[in-house]
Amino acid sequence: MKKAAYIIMVITAGIFTACTLSEFYLEGYVVTNEVEDITSTSALCGGSAVIEKQGKDANVTVVERGIQYSEYKNLWDERNCLAAGTGDGDFTCILSGLQPGKTYYVRAYATVSNTYLPSKKTDNDNNYVENEVTNTQRYYGEEKTFTAEKLPPQEMTLPEVKTLRVENLKSSSMEVVIELSSLGGDASVSDVGVVLSSSGVPTIDNAERTASGGEKSETGSFKATFNNLQKGVKYYVRAYATNSKGTAYGVTSDATTPFMAVAGGLVAYYTFDSGNCNEMQNKTEFNGLLQGTGTPTFATDIPGSVGKSLQLNNDAYYYVASSPFNGITGEYTVCLWIKTMLATTCILDHQTTNDRPAIFVKDSKIYAARDGSTALYAGFNISITGLLLDGNWHLLAVTKTNKDYKLYIDGVYIAACTYNYTLYGDSPLLLGSGFTGKIDNFRVYNREITSDEIAEIYSAKQ
Repeated sequence: MKKAAYIIMVITAGIFTACTLSEFYLEGYVVTNEVEDITSTSALCGGSAVIEKQGKDANVTVVERGIQYSEYKNLWDERNCLAAGTGDGDFTCILSGLQPGKTYYVRAYATVSNTYLPSKKTDNDNNYVENEVTNTQRYYGEEKTFTAEKLPPQEMTLPEVKTLRVENLKSSSMEVVIELSSLGGDASVSDVGVVLSSSGVPTIDNAERTASGGEKSETGSFKATFNNLQKGVKYYVRAYATNSKGTAYGVTSDATTPFMAVAGGLVAYYTFDSGNCNEMQNKTEFNGLLQGTGTPTFATDIPGSVGKSLQLNNDAYYYVASSPFNGITGEYTVCLWIKTMLATTCILDHQTTNDRPAIFVKDSKIYAARDGSTALYAGFNISITGLLLDGNWHLLAVTKTNKDYKLYIDGVYIAACTYNYTLYGDSPLLLGSGFTGKIDNFRVYNREITSDEIAEIYSAKQ
């Protein structure tokens, strides 16, 4: 009678034992070493898988060994296993990706495969055949615990900030690009921005103007914008950043605002700041002579502007013998500030007997040309009652390209129209003939200036 064979597995404190009623058995144990070389993000773990003895017909191997880890005591996850090869004996592995200051639990493990022959049997031909059996079991060593090192406290320093460059420099505005390259050890800077002065090196204590970007928790580049600057003035700018340690500065840069906004193609420019109608670029051929019976008034009242404006009361005007329009062919732009217009009035008139440029208001509509018989053409079919006739200052601009006209008010495109004629030169210009109201910063360009340029003139209050 054949002897029945069976397996009894006993697992206690890392000891593994398998035995049968015959001579097929194994005995061994798993040891978890103390954790070493602990850093803030890694630790050296290890252990041993020991097979002390096995039965004469058993075939025992360690098919996997390693470390199991957990962030919680007595709560193990089979997915959190770090293998360290096969076979019995000592092993080590590095546990990485740890969180600084966090406590972890580890234990060594060994997966043991035991192949043995508990019995034999005969086949149909009455021959003996082997009945091989394989059993696989994982055993664990003692639990160990350790804590990843905490990060050392970071030394607090001033932030680091750079003044990179000045961009989009205009007569009344500029942009300053800066870079915040370090927070100085703080979680954020309480303020970052640019200080500006016209008299010397600016600080947050003596700056004439400050463009603050507010609190920042990340490094990077930022842009500060300054508006309402004075034309023709040299300004000094410097980046700054403040954290709990103090305020740091970048290098000081300087930039001089142009004397006027949009100078390209400017034929004539009248500011009236000197109490006359002289062309401000010293083009004396465009100087105007006072005509009529009245006396003009010069005063300053454009909000945000400087200098003087011209007030006429339909009893005086200026005669420019050599019109700025002389020599202009296909393109031009007329741009000026006006206030308190009447529903029918004339602002300017290029006095040729042919079709010519002229800015007229008739029945609350703008016209940009007239002919020798005083008929008005190039009319913008839109009422300007609420746009110009409200007693406030407004920027009026009319551009011409060939036969196409565009109307802008306060830097904004309003309407377009078409009218075809040839501009004849060698004629005078009447400025303010029949006009009641105020005029300032009158310009004539020999090109169609862009909508962005018109907006720039409006922002500059020039």
